[in-house]
Amino acid sequence: MKQTLYFSVLSAILLLASGCIFMPSVRGDGNVITQTIDIADYDEIEVQGTSIIFNYSQQESAPALSVTVDQNIYDLFEFKTDGEKLVIRPKERSKKQIRFRPTEFTITSNSSSLKKADMGGVKVFNLNGKFASNEKVKFSTAGSTTIELRDTVTVDQMEVSTAGQATLNANALYARVFKGEIAGKGTFNLKGAGEKADFEIAGSGKVHAFDYELSTLSCEIAGKGLIETFAKDQIDAEIAGMGTVKYKGNPSVKVDKAGLGSVKKVD
Repeated sequence: MKQTLYFSVLSAILLLASGCIFMPSVRGDGNVITQTIDIADYDEIEVQGTSIIFNYSQQESAPALSVTVDQNIYDLFEFKTDGEKLVIRPKERSKKQIRFRPTEFTITSNSSSLKKADMGGVKVFNLNGKFASNEKVKFSTAGSTTIELRDTVTVDQMEVSTAGQATLNANALYARVFKGEIAGKGTFNLKGAGEKADFEIAGSGKVHAFDYELSTLSCEIAGKGLIETFAKDQIDAEIAGMGTVKYKGNPSVKVDKAGLGSVKKVD
């Protein structure tokens, strides 16, 4: 786990650094337009871009997509469904050459369900309204994306993987199994309940989950990460470095640590 997450951090840093040094930019021309695009139903999202606000909702009605952005930037992107995936990315001629600086870049879309969202360059991903799935739902992002689960989310399994300074806010998450991976300085703020969770931090990430009630927790910290949790039955913690696990509840606790890390019960 630690080696994988460290490589993720390094890759993200190198990618961002190379972009800052070598990548030219296109600034929005100020002619902000809104386009409605016909799409098929989808259950995956792949986004590449800059400063995108993505508003997603689960609806039984026909799938829909609207895009609000500068005309000159709109012309450089493709918006389509490819099989069961919604794809939003720069066209081939500009894909690896340009950083975009839009006046506004807002995407609003709905589908019948969602299994996966890969969000490169998304500033904020809003999951609006209630969401339910009997399958695994996975979110992944690198950079400073904020993922907002704004209403009740009920799923069998959820996995969130972040690299950089991403933030996950979940106010009412009910996942039988939750897996969260933070590489860097990311923060997870969780409220709700689940049966089992697995948190992995490489770096100085933080998980604030005193209000996310669990039966069992497995967690690994490499670095100075912080995990705050509520577990009723069991905690298995592995810490390398100065990581800290704070917990509420009365679980049995198993700790394997190397360094100055700690596991503490709090009131």
